[in-house]
Amino acid sequence: MLLTITTTHKPATDLGYLLHKNPERMHSFELSFGKAHLFYPEATSERCTAAILESSGSPPRHALRITREEATKKRGLRALFGSGNFWDAMMKFAADTAAAKKLRYQEYSYALRADLYSRTLGAEEVVRLAGDANRFAPRELRVELIGLPSVSQIVFVCPR
Repeated sequence: MLLTITTTHKPATDLGYLLHKNPERMHSFELSFGKAHLFYPEATSERCTAAILESSGSPPRHALRITREEATKKRGLRALFGSGNFWDAMMKFAADTAAAKKLRYQEYSYALRADLYSRTLGAEEVVRLAGDANRFAPRELRVELIGLPSVSQIVFVCPR
């Protein structure tokens, strides 16, 4: 992925000051999903462009956002007998993960206005979540979960 930011505000090289990076050098840094490179293809006092190149080397990620409303839907006999739901199973998983100190703060998302916490999943945890989804998730959600290639990470979005 390539992101460019250009300014013509004078002096344009102040863009480097705003990004805390010297426009005369290339900068590389590790992120949770790979490596990023920041460089300035154009850096004059009239016009400055900053480019950020993300090079994770991994295929595009498939994501599924599950809202509380979707995960708490109950249909058929579950609605009558009040058995658990997929949201409760996910929250129990989150509590177990937090108790085991395996939940890691990832970043703050300005787009979602929320803190993101992530957890890399082991094979037994994937099996546990798949079983919970099969038992508790509504049919529409199960179809979406089956469509995902393989689950390797779960991200919890915690609004502030």
